[in-house]
Amino acid sequence: MVRDILGDDFDGMLVSDCLSSYGPAQYAKHKCIAHHLRAISEAMKYPHTDEDKYLLAWKSFFHVVIALYHLRQVISEEDFAHKRKLMESWRDKLLNEIVSQPGDVSVRNRPAKQHRHLLGCLYEPLAEPTNNRADRALRAAVISRKLSGGNKTERGRDC
Repeated sequence: MVRDILGDDFDGMLVSDCLSSYGPAQYAKHKCIAHHLRAISEAMKYPHTDEDKYLLAWKSFFHVVIALYHLRQVISEEDFAHKRKLMESWRDKLLNEIVSQPGDVSVRNRPAKQHRHLLGCLYEPLAEPTNNRADRALRAAVISRKLSGGNKTERGRDC
């Protein structure tokens, strides 16, 4: 479906949430950091997730990615590339940590599936760290679809 819309020649970077339907698309990708941060907040509420050190480390990681994205304009390309390499190492360290609390496991599994796409915004300057702008642009259409039940019939889907 994604390919039906973007076509085979799309050479940009797809910024999206972690919905599995984006997985097969063979485009350069970046996964929305806001969605990861929400998942971390939810995981902090899981039963038997008492120590939040690991979750806070992921939260810090994602906030630093956003900050580094914005620093790109004011630091040298060489310094930026070095900092990006440090972020890759930090990501790998977090993914290799052994965790057992339910919230920790949930959060580690999510970026583990998407590890190649967590830092896309640090490789493509036009790929924003979050897909918030796109989500806001679509919000009115999504609300309308939900209120009208438009996706429950063939005619509604076509409309």
